Amino acid sequence: MAAGGLDKGMDIASRPSEPATNPETADAAVPPQAPATIRREDYRPPAWLVPQIALDFALGLDETRVISRLSVKRNGSEGTMRLNGDGLTALSVSIDGAASNAWRMDSADLLVDLTGDTHELVIETAINPAANSQLMGLYASGGMLCTQCEAEGFRRITFFPDRPDVLSTYSVRMSGDKAAFPILLSNGNCVASGEGADGSHWAEWHDPGPSRATSSRWSPAILSLPAIPSPPLADAKSPATSGSARVTRIARIMRCAA
Repeated sequence: MAAGGLDKGMDIASRPSEPATNPETADAAVPPQAPATIRREDYRPPAWLVPQIALDFALGLDETRVISRLSVKRNGSEGTMRLNGDGLTALSVSIDGAASNAWRMDSADLLVDLTGDTHELVIETAINPAANSQLMGLYASGGMLCTQCEAEGFRRITFFPDRPDVLSTYSVRMSGDKAAFPILLSNGNCVASGEGADGSHWAEWHDPGPSRATSSRWSPAILSLPAIPSPPLADAKSPATSGSARVTRIARIMRCAA
């Protein structure tokens, strides 16, 4: 998914992150270690399933707020749900509509204590796309805000049981300044859109098919582009038009992202 304008100022190359030492790779992933041995006989089903998830993005270059609303279902006997995270700041957690303190961090992961078999879990996080130099999760690149969810990038967007056997139906809402993020696109079907009185606009998308958080079906879930001017015509016989230039550019980006 992606969001942004073609302003070079939105590229991480021109908006280096802090600290000043090695600024362009301040949050780069640690050097890879020898891969852990994973045996098929050690597989365990997920303790909790997430049949539905709704994501609400308040887009910003230096800070994007993400509210994730998860419908969770017990799939075992564990009373604690582990949601993977990477570089995230948890701002609040609520369970079934009530603010909760029944959560804690375990390194980068969020642990939430749940007593029933089904719950609605709402988690608000804050992320900084301009400082994300790993090119995983939500990051700034080439004048846009982009996402890369494979293989474990989704956990850099919101806390989630980030494993391929957790399938969910996704709804995505995006809002942001219309001048900075003039075109909002997402996978699935656009079910609503509108404009705010403060110069913002928003769009809501729904993808009806269950998919993995790492699925390439979902990974380009946000795409926001500026108005793209048509290229100058080489001669009077050129078939290019302003409209076709816009459609071609968007189609190319979607093909690359999917």
